[in-house]
Order: sequence, then C-alpha cells, then structure tokens
Amino acid sequence: ADPKDRVLNDQMLFTVPECLMKTKPNEDDLKRPAVSKKPKYYRMHVGLWQAHEDGVAPKVLSRMASVASSLQDEGKEDAKTDGTGAEEDGDDRSLGNAELEKGDSVHELQGSVVSWDDSDESELNHFDAWQVLKDEYAKDFGFDYKPTGNFEEDHNTFSIIGTSADEVQAHPHVASPPLLDSIMNFLPEHLRSQNYWMKYSLIRDGASLDTFKSYARGSKDSIIAIETTRGDVFGVYTSSPWRTNPTLFGSVPSFVWKMRYNRNTLCHSLFEQASLESEIDVYSLLDCTARVQLCTHDRIGVGVGNMNHYNSTGELVESEQDEEKKRGKNYGFAICLEDDLLSGTTSRSSSYKNPCFVDPTSNGEPFEVINLELWTLTPAFSLESAEKLEMTQYFVSESIRESIRSSTRSSTRSSTRSMGSKGSPETFSSRDLDQRSFYRRIGHDDSHEELRDQWQYRRMMDGSGGGSRGIGASPRFSA
Repeated sequence: ADPKDRVLNDQMLFTVPECLMKTKPNEDDLKRPAVSKKPKYYRMHVGLWQAHEDGVAPKVLSRMASVASSLQDEGKEDAKTDGTGAEEDGDDRSLGNAELEKGDSVHELQGSVVSWDDSDESELNHFDAWQVLKDEYAKDFGFDYKPTGNFEEDHNTFSIIGTSADEVQAHPHVASPPLLDSIMNFLPEHLRSQNYWMKYSLIRDGASLDTFKSYARGSKDSIIAIETTRGDVFGVYTSSPWRTNPTLFGSVPSFVWKMRYNRNTLCHSLFEQASLESEIDVYSLLDCTARVQLCTHDRIGVGVGNMNHYNSTGELVESEQDEEKKRGKNYGFAICLEDDLLSGTTSRSSSYKNPCFVDPTSNGEPFEVINLELWTLTPAFSLESAEKLEMTQYFVSESIRESIRSSTRSSTRSSTRSMGSKGSPETFSSRDLDQRSFYRRIGHDDSHEELRDQWQYRRMMDGSGGGSRGIGASPRFSA
C-alpha cells in the first residue's frame, strides 16, 4: 500500500465511518436532520397515556386503542421510510387526528360520582363540583377538604354542616367546596380554621327577606352567595349580623367577590369544573370608617357610592348623566336584593371599587336570582353543637344590647313598654331560649304549620296582609 494512504489527513479525521452513521450523524446531517418517523401506533399510545393523565373515560381509551391497533401495520411501513419527510410526517399527524375525531375526542367525558365514567356522551358537560367530596381521585387533584385530625395537615381543610351534596331540597347549590375553599383564603385569620355552616337556602327555606333575617340574626360573620339565571355567581362577606336598621351599618372586615368563570361554562371533567369554581375575584373594603350594609323591611344591600372618574388635576371627567348614557344606570349598591330575594341589582361602587358583577362594562345591571345561600363560620363539627354555641353567644350579645337600650330609654317610653306587649316585638325573647324553636325551619313541624296557616288566614280576614308574602314571612311559633 502507498505510504501516503497510511498518513492521517483532514478527510480521515473529520469523516465518520459508515458503520457509525446510523447512530452518529455527520455535520451535514446535523444541519438538516433526517426525519425518523414514529409509527402511527406509537404516537397513538403516547396520546393515550396523555389522555389517561387528563382523566379521559376508560371506555374512550379502549376505543382509541382499537383505532391504534388498526393503524399498526400502516405504522410499520411508515417507520421504514427515510429522509424526505418533515412535511409528510405533519400530514400523517393531521390524518391521525382526523381519524381520531371521527371516533371520539380525547376530551370526551361524562359527569358522575367519580371522574372516570364509561358513558358514551361525546359533548362537553356541566359537572356538580360538590361531587369532589365523593370522588376517589379528588385527593390526587388537591380537592380533599376532609379534616384528618392532624392540626398541621388540616390548616386548609374544613367541614360543611347544614347541608350536603345529597340534600336535594337545596339543589342547585350556589357555593361549592372549591369555591368555599377559595373564599376561606380571604377571611380574617381567626376564621380560617373554622367550618362552614349553611344556614339559609332560598330554594330550601323559601324566598322571603323575613325568613332570611330570622336565620341570619345570630351570625356575626356571614357569607351571602348568589347565582343568577345567567350563571353569574357572586356574593359578599360581612362581619356584622344582618338585622333591620334604619341607617347604614357594618364596616371592615368585609369584601365582595365573584366567581371568575360563569357557572354555565361547559367542562371536560369534574376536576376542570372544580378548578374553574375555585378561581374568584375579591374586592375588599379598605376604608375603616365606611358603613356599607343596608337592611330594611323591603331590601338588603351592600357597598354604596358611584365610582366617579377624575383627571390628573382632580377635575371630574364626565358628569353622572353622561356616564349613565355611556355605561348604563348605577343603582347605588354593589349588590342589592329586593324583599322577595328573587331579583336585585349590581353596580360599580366606590366602597369596594368593584365592577358590575353581571356586566363589567356597565355601571349597573339588574339580575334574576336562581338561588341564594347564607353561610357562616363555626368551630363546631356538628349541627347541634353549632346551634347551641351560636344561640348562647346571641343571647349574651342581645342581653347587652337590650340593657344599653333600656338605660338610654326615656321614662315615658319605658312606662309604655311596661304596660303590655302591644308594642313592637323585641328581637330576642324568652321563647328563643328554646334551641328547637330558635332554629326551627319552615315546614319541619306540622303543628306549627297549622298555627302559621291560621295566622295568615286571620291577617287576610283582617285586611292586614299588606300584599303578597312568602310562606317564610310568618313568625316562628313555639310549642
């Protein structure tokens, strides 16, 4: 052999032997890599695993697997093809997706007690987020709210009393466990370790402001949750009890909130629904001197004041009339409800700096209520102990209020009150010392319902009805 052939040159040093070309491409190949196409069945199985991670129903996966099996032979032929192929591979991917869409979408789901279901529903659905309390996979997705008894682990858990996912009389619920969990993060620190108690539901207890106030009278910290007929969900947290008052009352801490996504938004899975309901926008009351609650005989409201716009020099940009022409009427409250609790208004307010909750572009809009709930916080874990604790606290606070009123009352008014019981009834009376009477729900005692019917009949015959009122508007009768 020629000795020159045995000398290493640049070509030898920088040339990859052919036997290694299959695993180590040369410089030209690095610039324009050859496409090593994956067979269709390989891509399909990768997609199946991702679908499994996303929570697709097993029956859907099995049908997708059968599609993958039918494409296996064609996939093997594709795997043998070489070099010319980035665009060709893209076409194959599009074809695979098209074939898949002819069968079932990877996002096909059906709501049930658990996130996996074998139904054939092929469309997006609405799921009840309360079902996360029963779902066997809820803990893996971060939706486990049941206390374990370990204080260090239970800081983000809570119990729900006063209702349940199976209480049909309260369906559809407004507040769900994911929504309540999000609201908990904005409550005062001393309330974050307590449990939720649903005290009033419009659907369950009747559409009446009087009934609402009778259930709310003992709750210092309360959350009102409203769902409109259009699917908007919003509400307010207040730290003063709802009671009839001639003037504004209630101050910090307080905030209004809204669920960021509409309740009617269709989802692919139960956990997607729970995730949507856990996202809320919160507008806190920052002015410690502001009084934001209104509670009269014919309406309740929270958050007052129109939001005016000023320029850099402090001048009003546009008048209230001009603003109403552009953005609609401002009804004066962030949230306001009529006495039947079936309709109300929401507007931009200067108290909370909130937008209109049913149309952010508007100054204010009316809405119709599909359901309304009143929630409070309690350290108790059972309904009986929660009622006993709240009634005791209410009795103490009312005794103090009554003693203050008595000390400031004139002798004339005091003598008038002592003459008989024809005056206006007190908020708290001796009959309220009976826990059963204090928390009796409308329709839960036949003898009381008979007395209520007699009372309503007498009012009708005496001409003192004063208009249509709900069943819950009648007073509570003790045995």
